[in-house]
Amino acid sequence: MSSFILMSNYDDARRLMAWTQRSAALADRNVGIQPFADAGALRTSPRIRVGYYSFDFRNHPVAHLTAELFARHDRKDFEVFAYSYGPDDGHPARARIASSVEHFVDMQGQSIQQMAERIREDEVDILIDLSGDTRGAKPQVMAYHAAPAQLMWLGYMGTSGTPNYDYLVSDNFLSPPGTEDCYSEKLLRLPETFQVIDSQRPTNPQKATRADHGLPEDAFVLCNFSQSFKIQPETFAAWVRIVRRIPNAVLWLAQGPNGFETNLRAQWEAAGLPAERLIVSPRMPIDRHLARIGLADLFIDTFPYSSGATANDVLWAGVPLLALTGTTMVSRMAGSLLGAIGLPELVATTHDEYVEKAVHYATHRDELAVLRGRLSEAKDARRGYFDTPRFVRHLEDGFRQIAARSREGLPPAHIGVALRPLEK
Repeated sequence: MSSFILMSNYDDARRLMAWTQRSAALADRNVGIQPFADAGALRTSPRIRVGYYSFDFRNHPVAHLTAELFARHDRKDFEVFAYSYGPDDGHPARARIASSVEHFVDMQGQSIQQMAERIREDEVDILIDLSGDTRGAKPQVMAYHAAPAQLMWLGYMGTSGTPNYDYLVSDNFLSPPGTEDCYSEKLLRLPETFQVIDSQRPTNPQKATRADHGLPEDAFVLCNFSQSFKIQPETFAAWVRIVRRIPNAVLWLAQGPNGFETNLRAQWEAAGLPAERLIVSPRMPIDRHLARIGLADLFIDTFPYSSGATANDVLWAGVPLLALTGTTMVSRMAGSLLGAIGLPELVATTHDEYVEKAVHYATHRDELAVLRGRLSEAKDARRGYFDTPRFVRHLEDGFRQIAARSREGLPPAHIGVALRPLEK
């Protein structure tokens, strides 16, 4: 069974760990692969060589999130490689990444072994898999252990259930103390949040209006733009409860695959809600999408698979986000971002609390306006989640600890990165 099906249906971190281990064993994709015995043995570079390995250096959320990261690395201490094995779609995000690393290696079409051998030959100290077990990904390369330390981060939010990864990038909210047994990897816990943001993304100069997108001018607009597989029956039922209790509310969603809207509207009608209170809009290029998000009043998140890159877009657009968190990494992503911004009031832990918070802020617009103002201030000041240079310094502090352990011949261990003082 696909791990994404499990992640979107079950909020049980320990069961998910067991299922992932069983699934990885049954998949048997690494049969015949023997890890390299000499990875890193001939290292001579005084700088730490960091390699980012991904299928998604293209028009993809991972590329949009990481676009600023690569150029921010301290070149005195780090030498940066990007290993791309996905398609070149000509998107500006790919060109930006390629120009901001010292080595952009296009490995599309190469075999698993060829890719692993190239990474080993480059004497990379730390290899970061940004795709994990997502569509198009080739995690089999990690079975060769072509680098002395191998990490999984960002693209796949959960444990691999295999010995192929030494570390999983997380934070103290995403993976609270005491949950270490939910992962086959050791945890690299960053001090504020696990997710990087591109704070230099371009802004669409066109001003979106509610009329442009079929939204009533006087409505309280609740929205969610997540992929359809994340919308579970319990989540949809909570949305119905929320809309029923807010007389002028509408729910604004993005289109999904064939049959999505038909099925959704059937459930909406069965709940006794008028058709015009459910608005489904076409998906759009990211710049146009970012411009329209700000038309909403409140984003209400999915559960148990919460928003990651989507939450990034929503918060960047200045819209408060209401999160519902559980025990798994994917259920805690949006909550992690809210904590790093300083908006813990927007995190719920049960469906009932989630419904009550949504109704409360919809009927107490002054309180919601205060939260929106705090979000805007954090973004304008590039504070917390929006401080990308500081995020990169924290990530590098973790990389230094990992590289030091590796070079001293020590096994992987859980690593907690200390919060740096704010720079004056």
